[in-house]
Amino acid sequence: MIPTAPILVCLALALLGLFMILSAPALRMLRRGWFFSLVVAGLAFGVISDRVGFHIMTETGIYDAGSFFDYSSNTAHVRWGYQPYVKGSRFRWFYKYKYGSDEMGPYELPSCPVEDCAADFKLEVPEGQEWKSVIFIGYAEYVAPPVVTTNGVYHLSGVMRTMDGSQRYVTPLVEIVVNLEDGSTQTLTPTNTPGGKK
Repeated sequence: MIPTAPILVCLALALLGLFMILSAPALRMLRRGWFFSLVVAGLAFGVISDRVGFHIMTETGIYDAGSFFDYSSNTAHVRWGYQPYVKGSRFRWFYKYKYGSDEMGPYELPSCPVEDCAADFKLEVPEGQEWKSVIFIGYAEYVAPPVVTTNGVYHLSGVMRTMDGSQRYVTPLVEIVVNLEDGSTQTLTPTNTPGGKK
């Protein structure tokens, strides 16, 4: 007795190949139509829907672990993981939103220990305003220890990109100490100068 299953499978594949050859000109048009409809749907969704973004600054030792926004309750749920070396530091975050052509913020949110790996915030936009897009930015407030270099490699400890997404670098974790004339020292910040002179 001859098995029929392999013969039927081969016959089905042959018919499918014949159908594909005969319908090749129509498939090209169909493929273009699907692409065009998907582009239109994507643009419509991007223009119509509200947009919420999460930017977790990975260079500070944390990474996004599934942050999401619940539109029904207007609540941001930030979830992150962390590298072992940032344990014991604080997770800090803030948000900015667009209202019309204006950008509002940044508004700082309550910090928490990095080990919590979760923070939530119910977004409350002032009455009369309606946000077009919101971005939540989170980072670990981690101060790297001094780097001991023995092989002559130049290391920029405490240097990172700015939070506005540009390609500029800043030094928020580099402490600058000045020796004053009276023999004391003072740590420089953006709001003070040596000896209290403005």
